[in-house]
Amino acid sequence: MFVYVVTLFSTNTFEFSFEVLKIAFLKGFLNALAGACYIFALKKSDVSLCAPMLNITPLAMILTSFLILDELPSVPGALGIFAIVIGAYILTTEKQRYFAKIFKDKGVQLALCTAIIYSITANLDKLGVLLINAQSYITLSMFFSFIFLLTFSSAFSKKFWRSLEKKSALLLLPVACVAALALYFQLLAIVLTKASYVIAIKRLSTLMTALLGGKIFKEKEVRKRTLAACVMVIGVLLIVLRG
Repeated sequence: MFVYVVTLFSTNTFEFSFEVLKIAFLKGFLNALAGACYIFALKKSDVSLCAPMLNITPLAMILTSFLILDELPSVPGALGIFAIVIGAYILTTEKQRYFAKIFKDKGVQLALCTAIIYSITANLDKLGVLLINAQSYITLSMFFSFIFLLTFSSAFSKKFWRSLEKKSALLLLPVACVAALALYFQLLAIVLTKASYVIAIKRLSTLMTALLGGKIFKEKEVRKRTLAACVMVIGVLLIVLRG
Protein backbone atom coordinates (compact mmCIF):
# COMPACT_ATOMS: atom_id res chain seq x y z
CA MET A 1 0.00 0.00 0.00
CA PHE A 2 2.90 2.34 0.83
CA VAL A 3 4.27 1.95 -2.72
CA TYR A 4 0.95 3.00 -4.24
CA VAL A 5 0.46 5.93 -1.87
CA VAL A 6 3.87 7.32 -2.84
CA THR A 7 3.11 6.81 -6.54
CA LEU A 8 -0.28 8.47 -6.29
CA PHE A 9 0.97 11.58 -4.54
CA SER A 10 3.95 11.89 -6.90
CA THR A 11 1.75 11.71 -10.00
CA ASN A 12 -1.33 13.53 -8.63
CA THR A 13 -3.70 10.94 -10.06
CA PHE A 14 -5.64 10.00 -6.92
CA GLU A 15 -9.36 9.61 -7.58
CA PHE A 16 -12.14 9.21 -5.06
CA SER A 17 -15.88 8.63 -4.83
CA PHE A 18 -18.19 7.49 -2.03
CA GLU A 19 -19.42 4.63 -4.20
CA VAL A 20 -15.87 3.29 -4.53
CA LEU A 21 -15.30 3.89 -0.82
CA LYS A 22 -18.20 1.51 -0.04
CA ILE A 23 -16.83 -1.08 -2.47
CA ALA A 24 -13.30 -0.81 -1.04
CA PHE A 25 -14.66 -1.05 2.52
CA LEU A 26 -16.62 -4.21 1.71
CA LYS A 27 -13.68 -5.69 -0.21
CA GLY A 28 -11.35 -4.98 2.73
CA PHE A 29 -13.69 -6.66 5.19
CA LEU A 30 -14.24 -9.73 2.97
CA ASN A 31 -10.51 -9.98 2.22
CA ALA A 32 -9.70 -10.06 5.94
CA LEU A 33 -12.53 -12.52 6.56
CA ALA A 34 -11.20 -14.83 3.82
CA GLY A 35 -7.72 -14.64 5.34
CA ALA A 36 -9.07 -15.51 8.79
CA CYS A 37 -11.11 -18.41 7.37
CA TYR A 38 -8.07 -19.85 5.63
CA ILE A 39 -5.86 -19.56 8.72
CA PHE A 40 -8.48 -21.41 10.78
CA ALA A 41 -8.80 -23.96 7.96
CA LEU A 42 -5.06 -24.69 8.13
CA LYS A 43 -5.28 -25.07 11.90
CA LYS A 44 -8.06 -27.65 11.60
CA SER A 45 -6.82 -29.64 8.57
CA ASP A 46 -3.81 -30.47 6.42
CA VAL A 47 -2.60 -27.94 3.87
CA SER A 48 -2.75 -30.69 1.21
CA LEU A 49 -6.53 -30.79 1.75
CA CYS A 50 -7.16 -27.05 2.14
CA ALA A 51 -4.99 -25.57 -0.64
CA PRO A 52 -6.79 -27.28 -3.57
CA MET A 53 -10.09 -25.70 -2.49
CA LEU A 54 -8.79 -22.24 -3.45
CA ASN A 55 -8.72 -23.41 -7.07
CA ILE A 56 -12.52 -23.52 -7.01
CA THR A 57 -12.62 -19.69 -7.03
CA PRO A 58 -12.84 -19.36 -10.87
CA LEU A 59 -15.64 -21.91 -10.90
CA ALA A 60 -17.60 -20.04 -8.24
CA MET A 61 -17.09 -16.84 -10.24
CA ILE A 62 -19.30 -18.15 -13.03
CA LEU A 63 -22.20 -17.61 -10.60
CA THR A 64 -20.93 -14.59 -8.62
CA SER A 65 -19.88 -12.69 -11.77
CA PHE A 66 -23.36 -13.21 -13.18
CA LEU A 67 -25.00 -11.95 -9.97
CA ILE A 68 -22.66 -8.97 -9.40
CA LEU A 69 -21.47 -7.95 -12.88
CA ASP A 70 -24.09 -9.59 -15.11
CA GLU A 71 -21.24 -11.44 -16.86
CA LEU A 72 -21.43 -14.96 -18.22
CA PRO A 73 -18.58 -16.79 -19.97
CA SER A 74 -19.10 -18.29 -23.39
CA VAL A 75 -19.40 -22.08 -23.63
CA PRO A 76 -15.72 -22.52 -24.66
CA GLY A 77 -14.72 -20.02 -21.96
CA ALA A 78 -16.64 -21.96 -19.31
CA LEU A 79 -15.00 -25.20 -20.50
CA GLY A 80 -11.63 -23.45 -20.25
CA ILE A 81 -12.37 -22.44 -16.65
CA PHE A 82 -13.38 -26.03 -15.83
CA ALA A 83 -10.17 -27.34 -17.42
CA ILE A 84 -7.96 -24.99 -15.38
CA VAL A 85 -9.78 -25.88 -12.17
CA ILE A 86 -9.46 -29.63 -12.90
CA GLY A 87 -5.78 -29.21 -13.78
CA ALA A 88 -5.13 -27.29 -10.58
CA TYR A 89 -7.00 -29.97 -8.62
CA ILE A 90 -4.87 -32.75 -10.16
CA LEU A 91 -1.75 -30.75 -9.39
CA THR A 92 -2.46 -29.96 -5.74
CA THR A 93 -4.37 -32.94 -4.33
CA GLU A 94 -2.37 -35.68 -2.69
CA LYS A 95 -5.04 -37.85 -1.10
CA GLN A 96 -7.73 -40.01 -2.64
CA ARG A 97 -11.44 -39.59 -2.01
CA TYR A 98 -10.87 -35.87 -1.56
CA PHE A 99 -14.43 -34.74 -2.29
CA ALA A 100 -15.77 -37.20 0.28
CA LYS A 101 -14.06 -35.08 2.93
CA ILE A 102 -15.73 -31.79 1.98
CA PHE A 103 -18.80 -32.26 4.18
CA LYS A 104 -16.88 -33.93 7.01
CA ASP A 105 -13.62 -32.00 7.39
CA LYS A 106 -14.11 -28.56 9.00
CA GLY A 107 -10.82 -27.30 7.61
CA VAL A 108 -11.87 -28.14 4.05
CA GLN A 109 -15.24 -26.46 4.63
CA LEU A 110 -13.52 -23.26 5.81
CA ALA A 111 -11.17 -23.37 2.81
CA LEU A 112 -14.20 -23.69 0.55
CA CYS A 113 -15.72 -20.62 2.24
CA THR A 114 -12.44 -18.80 1.56
CA ALA A 115 -12.64 -19.64 -2.16
CA ILE A 116 -16.25 -18.42 -2.37
CA ILE A 117 -15.38 -15.15 -0.61
CA TYR A 118 -12.50 -14.58 -3.03
CA SER A 119 -14.92 -15.15 -5.93
CA ILE A 120 -16.92 -12.19 -4.59
CA THR A 121 -13.96 -9.86 -3.92
CA ALA A 122 -12.62 -10.33 -7.47
CA ASN A 123 -15.91 -9.00 -8.84
CA LEU A 124 -15.84 -6.08 -6.39
CA ASP A 125 -12.37 -5.26 -7.74
CA LYS A 126 -13.78 -4.93 -11.23
CA LEU A 127 -16.60 -2.69 -10.02
CA GLY A 128 -14.07 -0.45 -8.28
CA VAL A 129 -11.66 -0.17 -11.21
CA LEU A 130 -14.50 0.66 -13.60
CA LEU A 131 -15.25 3.73 -11.44
CA ILE A 132 -11.72 5.04 -10.68
CA ASN A 133 -8.15 4.27 -11.78
CA ALA A 134 -6.45 1.08 -10.59
CA GLN A 135 -3.86 2.79 -8.38
CA SER A 136 -6.46 4.77 -6.44
CA TYR A 137 -8.66 1.71 -5.96
CA ILE A 138 -5.75 -0.46 -4.80
CA THR A 139 -4.73 2.18 -2.25
CA LEU A 140 -8.26 2.37 -0.82
CA SER A 141 -8.90 -1.39 -0.80
CA MET A 142 -5.48 -2.16 0.69
CA PHE A 143 -6.04 0.44 3.40
CA PHE A 144 -9.30 -1.20 4.51
CA SER A 145 -7.82 -4.70 4.14
CA PHE A 146 -4.94 -3.65 6.39
CA ILE A 147 -7.29 -2.19 9.03
CA PHE A 148 -9.54 -5.26 9.10
CA LEU A 149 -6.62 -7.73 9.04
CA LEU A 150 -5.02 -5.87 11.95
CA THR A 151 -8.32 -5.91 13.85
CA PHE A 152 -8.95 -9.61 13.22
CA SER A 153 -5.37 -10.57 14.08
CA SER A 154 -5.48 -8.61 17.33
CA ALA A 155 -8.86 -10.06 18.27
CA PHE A 156 -8.03 -13.71 17.57
CA SER A 157 -4.42 -13.79 18.77
CA LYS A 158 -3.27 -12.29 22.06
CA LYS A 159 0.36 -12.83 21.04
CA PHE A 160 -0.02 -10.92 17.75
CA TRP A 161 1.71 -7.69 18.78
CA ARG A 162 4.49 -9.55 20.58
CA SER A 163 5.14 -11.70 17.49
CA LEU A 164 5.84 -8.66 15.31
CA GLU A 165 9.55 -8.13 14.73
CA LYS A 166 11.37 -5.49 12.74
CA LYS A 167 13.51 -8.13 11.00
CA SER A 168 10.52 -10.20 9.83
CA ALA A 169 8.73 -7.05 8.64
CA LEU A 170 11.73 -6.11 6.48
CA LEU A 171 11.79 -9.61 4.98
CA LEU A 172 8.09 -9.39 4.12
CA LEU A 173 8.39 -5.98 2.44
CA PRO A 174 9.68 -7.31 -0.94
CA VAL A 175 6.95 -9.97 -0.93
CA ALA A 176 4.31 -7.31 -0.25
CA CYS A 177 5.63 -5.13 -3.10
CA VAL A 178 5.51 -8.03 -5.59
CA ALA A 179 1.99 -8.95 -4.42
CA ALA A 180 0.85 -5.34 -4.87
CA LEU A 181 2.34 -5.25 -8.38
CA ALA A 182 0.59 -8.53 -9.25
CA LEU A 183 -2.73 -7.10 -8.02
CA TYR A 184 -2.20 -3.97 -10.12
CA PHE A 185 -1.74 -6.02 -13.31
CA GLN A 186 -4.73 -8.18 -12.36
CA LEU A 187 -6.93 -5.08 -12.11
CA LEU A 188 -5.67 -3.78 -15.46
CA ALA A 189 -6.57 -7.13 -17.04
CA ILE A 190 -9.94 -7.47 -15.32
CA VAL A 191 -11.26 -4.34 -17.05
CA LEU A 192 -10.40 -5.73 -20.49
CA THR A 193 -12.21 -9.08 -20.22
CA LYS A 194 -14.52 -11.14 -18.02
CA ALA A 195 -13.46 -11.34 -14.38
CA SER A 196 -13.83 -15.13 -14.28
CA TYR A 197 -11.34 -15.50 -17.17
CA VAL A 198 -8.70 -13.38 -15.41
CA ILE A 199 -8.96 -15.28 -12.13
CA ALA A 200 -8.90 -18.62 -13.97
CA ILE A 201 -5.68 -17.71 -15.78
CA LYS A 202 -4.30 -16.36 -12.49
CA ARG A 203 -4.60 -19.91 -11.14
CA LEU A 204 -1.78 -20.88 -13.53
CA SER A 205 0.43 -19.68 -10.65
CA THR A 206 -0.31 -23.10 -9.11
CA LEU A 207 1.24 -24.76 -12.16
CA MET A 208 4.24 -22.43 -12.24
CA THR A 209 4.90 -22.98 -8.53
CA ALA A 210 4.75 -26.77 -8.96
CA LEU A 211 7.02 -26.75 -12.00
CA LEU A 212 9.56 -24.45 -10.36
CA GLY A 213 9.40 -26.55 -7.21
CA GLY A 214 10.17 -29.63 -9.25
CA LYS A 215 13.08 -27.92 -10.95
CA ILE A 216 14.62 -26.18 -7.94
CA PHE A 217 13.86 -28.64 -5.15
CA LYS A 218 13.99 -31.81 -7.31
CA GLU A 219 10.47 -32.80 -6.27
CA LYS A 220 8.88 -35.90 -7.81
CA GLU A 221 5.49 -36.64 -9.46
CA VAL A 222 6.62 -35.53 -12.94
CA ARG A 223 3.80 -37.42 -14.71
CA LYS A 224 1.16 -35.86 -12.48
CA ARG A 225 2.55 -32.37 -13.16
CA THR A 226 2.73 -33.01 -16.91
CA LEU A 227 -0.91 -34.17 -17.01
CA ALA A 228 -2.03 -31.15 -14.98
CA ALA A 229 -0.01 -28.82 -17.23
CA CYS A 230 -1.62 -30.20 -20.38
CA VAL A 231 -5.15 -29.85 -18.97
CA MET A 232 -4.50 -26.28 -17.75
CA VAL A 233 -2.91 -25.20 -21.04
CA ILE A 234 -5.96 -26.52 -22.92
CA GLY A 235 -8.10 -24.43 -20.57
CA VAL A 236 -6.07 -21.30 -21.25
CA LEU A 237 -6.24 -21.86 -25.03
CA LEU A 238 -10.03 -22.24 -24.83
CA ILE A 239 -10.32 -18.95 -22.95
CA VAL A 240 -7.83 -16.98 -25.08
CA LEU A 241 -8.84 -18.28 -28.51
CA ARG A 242 -12.55 -19.02 -28.08
CA GLY A 243 -13.64 -17.15 -24.95
